[in-house]
Amino acid sequence: MLSEILSFVAGALTAVLAEPLRRWIFRPTLTLEFKNTEHFVTRSKERSSESTYDSYWVRAKATNSSASLARGCRAFLTDIERLGPSGSWQPTDYCESLQLAWSARDEASFSALDLPHDIPHFIDIVSTRCVTASFLPTLSVKLYRYDALFSTPGTYRFTVLVSGDGVKPATLRIRFEWTGQWDKFTTAMA
Repeated sequence: MLSEILSFVAGALTAVLAEPLRRWIFRPTLTLEFKNTEHFVTRSKERSSESTYDSYWVRAKATNSSASLARGCRAFLTDIERLGPSGSWQPTDYCESLQLAWSARDEASFSALDLPHDIPHFIDIVSTRCVTASFLPTLSVKLYRYDALFSTPGTYRFTVLVSGDGVKPATLRIRFEWTGQWDKFTTAMA
């Protein structure tokens, strides 16, 4: 009788736990990358209704390094910190986790993206434009309360998180030193 109960419990646990355990073990793994090269800090032309102007785009690369399809992936800007006078990172007014844009996807820039194995996709993190005196994180919404933050020269650290359905999240930090001029900045891994 005891062995029958134990067999029933073991069978029930196997039925309940097998699929979630399999999904957890074989879940997709994302790799985020940033280098200080022309693929990651890209000069580009933009058009408005009146003119064409120059811009720079700071981007990171997301790659699914597992054999499973990484479904429904989205990138988020989870933190912006500023280097303080003491040399330590200080919080800023940014308190959101806003979605970042997938590069070169037009209207689908903020849609969830399936990432196949070893097919890299770029994420637009921040841009500068010759027609403005600020840097602009590539967010899904424009929040005017951050205008002063985005126009203040300083050294910033952006934290980017990418996740998806059943995907182990990946995080990357990029250092962005902003001088106040659109083409005078430096970037590095933080």
